[in-house]
Amino acid sequence: MSDRPDPGAIVPLSWAATRGMGTWASGGDVSGVDLGDADLSEIAVKNVVARSTNLRGANLRSFRTIDADFTKADFSGADLCEASIFDSELAGASFRGAFLNGAAMVTSRLPGADFEDADLTGADLSGATLADAIFRDATLVRAKLRYVSLAGADLTNADLTNADLTNAVLTGARLDGVTWSGATLDGAVFDP
Repeated sequence: MSDRPDPGAIVPLSWAATRGMGTWASGGDVSGVDLGDADLSEIAVKNVVARSTNLRGANLRSFRTIDADFTKADFSGADLCEASIFDSELAGASFRGAFLNGAAMVTSRLPGADFEDADLTGADLSGATLADAIFRDATLVRAKLRYVSLAGADLTNADLTNADLTNAVLTGARLDGVTWSGATLDGAVFDP
């Protein structure tokens, strides 16, 4: 028996009502709420404020949000496969060990976000701000990183096989041990 409440019981009802319906709920403020291990799959919310929210181990598969604030939220170990997080604030958020296969975080702001050991295979982060983000030991195979700012980011031992970094800015980035096999680097800017 777990001391943790039933994960389904803590999901806001207005959010759960959108599951698989193709409709959007207005997010409200769930800052600091414990949604760890919750099932938020196929839910669509907009304008949510979820600063410092615990989403560790949560199922966010096919989760959709736009114009959200997940500053310093913890997504460690969460399943965000095929999730869509557009034009949102995720500064300092943790995605350590998370699964983001096929996820889209287009034009989102993720400065200082932590993706250590995360799997971003096929993820689309085009136009995102990833300055000072951590991608140590992350898998970014076939990831779309077009027009992103990775200035000062730590990509130590990251796998960027067949990734598209067209016009990416990598000035000041730590690149020791990066796998670049087949990566597109047209117009990418590195330190001189």
